[in-house]
Parts: sequence; C-alpha cells; structure tokens
Amino acid sequence: MATNVGDSRVSPLTVDVTTKAQVTVLSAVGAIDLATVETLEAAIEKVIESENGPIVVDLTGVDFLASAGIALLVATHQRIDDERGLAVVADGPVTARPLMLTGLDEVLHIHPTVDAAVAAY
Repeated sequence: MATNVGDSRVSPLTVDVTTKAQVTVLSAVGAIDLATVETLEAAIEKVIESENGPIVVDLTGVDFLASAGIALLVATHQRIDDERGLAVVADGPVTARPLMLTGLDEVLHIHPTVDAAVAAY
C-alpha cells in the first residue's frame, strides 16, 4: 500500500512509502532541493518514529538532487544505527554521480535498484 506524503500541488516532490520484504521503502519523485527537502525529511521522520526495520530511500525518480538532499541523507545515516540499516537507491548522473563526487558512496550503502537494496537486508 502506497502512502503519498508530499503534495504535488505545492511541491514538485512526492514521496511514496511502501513495505517490501520487511523493509520500508521511501520512493521520491521530483526535485530535492532547499524548497522541497522538508517533504522527504517529514517522510523519513515518520518512518523512523513508526517503523523499526531497515529503510531504503529510492532516488530513481529524482530529477534534481541538491546539497540539501545530500545533507539530509547524511543526517539520516548518522541517526540510524547499522543494525537497523539505511540504504540509498541511486543510479545515474542525477543522483549517483553527486554522491560519488562527494565521496558519500564510501559512507552510504548505495544500490542501483530497490530490489538490490532490499536484498542487502
């Protein structure tokens, strides 16, 4: 069951929250920048408070990833312990490239697909 956390009339970012094999998947669609990062942050916060299992943040539907979004991923990684787990799905120049250029591919658990990220748990 998908839950739409964002309001596409106000923000070009929406976040759907689903569960796949005991893993909570947040799928972002649109731009993640200073004006929209709160939408993703609210969805992540809700999942952290209500769920106990691993979290996957799926960025495959993201068409722009600004530093505000990257900072949120880092902050979320720092909040979630390794036992619970956080993975990021990023593939391509819009999402994977900035994470690689900043060296965050060495810190975050990055996967090319949701299935690969879920399988890691």
